[in-house]
Amino acid sequence: MVVSRYALVTKFIGVFLVVIALNGCYSFSNMTKTPDFSDNIAVASKNNKSDKLGYISSINVKTNNSITNTSDGFVNRVVGKLKQSNYFEDLGYGLYSKKPNAPYYDLNISIEENPDMNMGMNITKGFLTGLTLFVLAPVLTNTYDFSTNHSLEVTWPDGAKREYKATCSGSASGTFPYSGLVKEYHKIVSDATERCLTSVINQFTADR
Repeated sequence: MVVSRYALVTKFIGVFLVVIALNGCYSFSNMTKTPDFSDNIAVASKNNKSDKLGYISSINVKTNNSITNTSDGFVNRVVGKLKQSNYFEDLGYGLYSKKPNAPYYDLNISIEENPDMNMGMNITKGFLTGLTLFVLAPVLTNTYDFSTNHSLEVTWPDGAKREYKATCSGSASGTFPYSGLVKEYHKIVSDATERCLTSVINQFTADR
């Protein structure tokens, strides 16, 4: 009977501590570096109808120096942002269309993604969180970092080649149970990619 009461009390204390810890959960994120010209796509006036033709020869993505498959959704995102600028009368992509017969701008996009989950430090913090029955959960934050480099290489109709670059990075932090941390991290990845794409496109369309 004594053992049962002890087990009951221990269980109650454990649940109580977990509830306290979970009530103190939080997560946040911030951009640590953003490129210039990355707020919004500069849209050309519809009154100045463009006669320019564009063709995207490649969209290459690497994650930690390893080639990553490019999803159709991401390709559509890139093509959509370029079309949003109203810079081209027509824009094609290598896998879905042929190169124009008339002079055109040839675009090659290269993206490097560098996620850093800080595994060593985060695993240690996770161990301490469990070891202390989650008492330290509100003060032991895990951190995920992300940085990305974008390059837009353009061969102009006259044969000139120009390159436009952008770099962006951010950090997400959160406490146990880390669902908020994961959400904030995905937000950082999306925002960083969006800003870099916007920056290189704006640099290109502003170049004359």
